[in-house]
Amino acid sequence: MVKLIGILGICFLLHSCSEEEKKESAAPTPEPDVETIDSSWYYDSINVDFKADIDQFFQQKIDARLFNGSFLYAQNGYIVSSGEFGIKNQSKRDSVDQKTAFQLASGSKPFTAIAILKLVEEGKIKLNDSLHHLVPDFPYNGITVEMLLNHKSGLFNYIYSMDYLMKDSSGYLFNESLLKVLQDTLPARYYAPNTKHEYCNTNYALLATVVERVSGKTFQNYMDDTFFKPLGMSNTFVIDKTSELPENAAIGYVSRRYLDPGNDYLNGVVGDKGLYSTAHDMLKFDQALYQGFINDSLVELSMQAHTKITQNKRAYGYGWRLINPESPEKIVYHTGWWQGFRTFFIRYPKEKKTVIVLDNVDTKVRLGVEELLGLFTDDY
Repeated sequence: MVKLIGILGICFLLHSCSEEEKKESAAPTPEPDVETIDSSWYYDSINVDFKADIDQFFQQKIDARLFNGSFLYAQNGYIVSSGEFGIKNQSKRDSVDQKTAFQLASGSKPFTAIAILKLVEEGKIKLNDSLHHLVPDFPYNGITVEMLLNHKSGLFNYIYSMDYLMKDSSGYLFNESLLKVLQDTLPARYYAPNTKHEYCNTNYALLATVVERVSGKTFQNYMDDTFFKPLGMSNTFVIDKTSELPENAAIGYVSRRYLDPGNDYLNGVVGDKGLYSTAHDMLKFDQALYQGFINDSLVELSMQAHTKITQNKRAYGYGWRLINPESPEKIVYHTGWWQGFRTFFIRYPKEKKTVIVLDNVDTKVRLGVEELLGLFTDDY
């Protein structure tokens, strides 16, 4: 009897172990830890169908001659899909490649805003500092750094006004000469400071001047030393109209026939535009904003609504346009257009998704931000 009980006990134990093994084998595979797995494989695997959709979308645009440039889609810093297509320089018949730098136009504004916030982080300026205090030769009172960042300064837009304000437009207009024009002509403000939001390139040109006056460096050198070199953005630079463009710079064209729009005298002004970069370099900047390169609270502040939220849930932050700014699913982006170049820099902070599209051939039928938003999110 004792032996029988022992045998039954062993059988029960073996049966229990077998049942446990079955339960373990039937248990669902746990979600992989993306910090420790081979993350590029993981993101490629979960985006395989989406990658095919992206590739097909851009191939259709290329076939229709509606896209010439570089695109990139990444999640958590890992590139899921990217490509380079078309002509970099028509006269030289050079093709676009990963090192081709495109003029970001107003896509430069997020970089300028972050440069200002870096100075805030270092305690060198405050958001409520008077611009007249930081730049004593600025001829208007009542305008703060923050009003420039969120486009509430009320200042005129130099892009549309310089032809009649400048006596001689044969040479380049630079940031300091723009400031001199303000002193000499005192253009009327569009409205009183901090009473409404109106997008204005003058604001970001003046922010670049603030960077220069506070840092003691040119805007080009400050951006190089503070961002581009530390982040390994080796194909990124601020335009310098005192010298020739580097070999990797794309030329902007204004039609499918690759018509050169010419070298506008406003090209010397930077901060609102004037930054050249590649999709891969911009991804490095994008990732640095998640990785503590600048204080997280300041990065988050830049992505909050600092203007009235419109009925279609749009607002402006500091250097970013916002969609659904009060939602965890908010979209943070900026576009750019200038002399043939078109830029789309789109971020989905919650899921750390990044979309970058750079184009150097502007046509009447254009790739639009709505198309891109609709492609990359179901919420739009």
